[in-house]
Amino acid sequence: MVAVDQRKVLGDLRIEQTALRNRLNEAFKGQNFTANDVGDGLAMWERLYESIGPTYKTRLADFKASSDSAHTDEMLRRWINRCLIPERFGPDPDAFLAADVAEMARTVQKRSSRESLVREGTILRGSATMWLLGKPVEHELFATWQFVPGQYFHKSVLVVVQVGEGNRPSLLAVLNGPVIDSEASVFWGGPANTGEVELKSPTDSIRISGLVVMKPGTLEFLVELGAFEVAASNDLDKLIREPVDERWHAAGGRIKEWSDAKTAALGDIQKTLWFRRFLDIDVR
Repeated sequence: MVAVDQRKVLGDLRIEQTALRNRLNEAFKGQNFTANDVGDGLAMWERLYESIGPTYKTRLADFKASSDSAHTDEMLRRWINRCLIPERFGPDPDAFLAADVAEMARTVQKRSSRESLVREGTILRGSATMWLLGKPVEHELFATWQFVPGQYFHKSVLVVVQVGEGNRPSLLAVLNGPVIDSEASVFWGGPANTGEVELKSPTDSIRISGLVVMKPGTLEFLVELGAFEVAASNDLDKLIREPVDERWHAAGGRIKEWSDAKTAALGDIQKTLWFRRFLDIDVR
């Protein structure tokens, strides 16, 4: 019985591969194609998962009934569009081309600290549309071994504590992170376990635990890409008097297009899932 099932599974896989080749051949005839043209393979893997046994079939049914299912599928499709579709056929005309990304990175690396838009004390806000996949573009600076997936940067507000130069990393503090100690009013400031610090403004202060640590040049690159934008004002005192959930707007964050609003809503979910997975914190 197991052997029969294995042959059936292998046969299904061959059928899927043939269908995929046909879809790719058809898609290549057009000017662009997407994950919908290529296929995300979800239906096939669902059938394989269900074939393992009734327990797994029940688990899959429960997952598909949850709101997480549609969101996860959408994230997979976006990853396929970015990472698997050749960029000359890419569905997003506004996406950065790999050659342009590489050139931007080289340009930023050549700049002196005097030419940088970023200084210690600069307040930055995170994009509402560029952090869904944990990084704004594909580049070696954002490789997992040296860059923590950054969904938490979605609609973030940060202050630059130290500008990276030479072998010295950039240090930033998240100013609208979740509360991790309600009694002492300590906020989460970043994934690096650097202990608790107090950031002082002329008339106020905020206590945070943790910082964001970035390899030299990465911060400036993110600003160049638009994943971080320099806030119009560096008035830390005024900013930290705002409620935490309003600080991104107070720093100048706006969503102007309907398409951006839809993407931003997905980013809100990604950010919530990031804090739930890595810190076991429920962020709404």
